Formats: sequence, C-alpha cells, structure tokens
Amino acid sequence: MVRAGNFGQQENIALEHGVAVIGFHATPDLTGHGSRQRVAEVVKASYPEESEKARINFTGQLHAFANRIEVGDIIALPRKSNSTIALGTVTGDYQYRDDLGEIHHTRPVKWLRTDVPRAAIGQDLLYSLGADAILDRLCHNAYRVHMKGESQRKTRSPLSNSSTSGS
Repeated sequence: MVRAGNFGQQENIALEHGVAVIGFHATPDLTGHGSRQRVAEVVKASYPEESEKARINFTGQLHAFANRIEVGDIIALPRKSNSTIALGTVTGDYQYRDDLGEIHHTRPVKWLRTDVPRAAIGQDLLYSLGADAILDRLCHNAYRVHMKGESQRKTRSPLSNSSTSGS
C-alpha cells in the first residue's frame, strides 16, 4: 500500500503518470543505496532536526519503497479524493525523477483499476488501508486478488508450482 500525500494531493499525478509515489522531498536520490543502513545515513543527513524515532520510521518507509518492492507486486492506493482504491502492478525499479514537481521518489506502476469501491474490500483490510504509514505491507490475513493479464513477477513462487495450490 502506498499513499499519495496526507490529503491525496499527489493522487492525480500518480495515476496520470503511471507511478507510485512517496514523499520525503528533502531526501536525495536513493539509487545505489540498497541497504537499510545506507538509506538511514541519507535520512539522517536529510532530516537532522527530526527525532531518532522519526528517522527510523522514515528509513523504513524509504528503504521499503526503493529496495523491497518488487516488479509484479500489487500496489493499493487508497484515494482520498473519491473514497475508492486504485490497484496496480509495479512494472519497474525505483526511479528518482525531477519532472513531477515536488514528487521525486517513484516506482512505475500499471494502474489496472482506479475506482475499486471500499465496500468491495474486507473490513480488516480496510483497517490496514486506514493506517498512518505512508507505505505499508498488507500481509496480515490473506486475501486473494484476481487480476487479469500475465504476471509481472520475474520469478515464480515455489508455491505456485504446487499441484495442490488450488489455482
């Protein structure tokens, strides 16, 4: 799950340009900073006035966004402008961009649906979508999301080859 600003102010840019976005505008390009420790060093230099707790939080979100999201992952973007959820798949690696105003940290996304009603989502998943974090993994309680098209994953899960997988 990613957010597009506290009040959804970056939603339209994300959807129009086919990207997932994350704030932290004072943070420079994270390309080549693959470890959490390297990202922490950049965050400390970028936000010296913030508390250690805040910097740990920033580091976790930025590291996950730049280095842990994989091509083929499903992205959920809770939309503030119309109370729906946009769903897409990640199509490329982290990119630092200068052409989107104050938005710099992006991941290319193919938006498959931009209008999923919140009522179509299970209540416990909705609670996760309402969390405070800008970026969060939705991994408690399992939901199967059926999407059309070929998988964007580079490698297949060993579980997907199982004859008992139920797929």
